[in-house]
Formats: sequence, C-alpha cells, structure tokens
Amino acid sequence: RKALKEVLQSSVRPILEELLGDPNMAALHELASLVSKHGSHRQNVHPDHAHDPNSTNNRPLCLTCFVALQGITPDMGPTVWIPTTHRKEAHAQFQRRRGEDPF
Repeated sequence: RKALKEVLQSSVRPILEELLGDPNMAALHELASLVSKHGSHRQNVHPDHAHDPNSTNNRPLCLTCFVALQGITPDMGPTVWIPTTHRKEAHAQFQRRRGEDPF
C-alpha cells in the first residue's frame, strides 16, 4: 500500500492524470510482487497482459507501473519496457516467437 501511495504522489501522477483523469478513481486490478534469489536467471521478455481481440483501437487496456522495493543493479537484470507492445501486431509476434527472447 505504501509503494502504491508513493507512485500516486510521484512524477508518475501527471502521466496517470493525462491518461486516466483522476488516478484516485482508477481501478486497481492487480498488485503483485516478484521476488528473485541472488543469482537467479532473469525473466524472458513477455507481455504482462493479453491483447483484447475485440479492441478497435490501439489504446492499452491497462497501465503497468513497476516500483522497485530495493536498489536495482544491471547484474540483476533490470526491467525493460518495449514501446507499442500493447498492440495487436506485437502480441501476434510474441505468439509466433513464444519461448524466444530477443535480448
């Protein structure tokens, strides 16, 4: 809860307001954590959410925000975002290349 509150009070807030209006009125659909042991392999690149096949536009269905609860170093495999991967074409490519990692 503290991390979520910090996000809503951070530099992310103006972006949320532009996209959603009042971010305090947005619905929280998922709150998750990922814990990795020292020396663990990083995750493969993957979409966090499915693409809606009924979508008539390329607007994302939801917004994902990553909050690190500890210092992150390059050897830990930091999170990366790939712009426009919420679109139908990107999800089709992920499905064709399932199991492959572009990095």
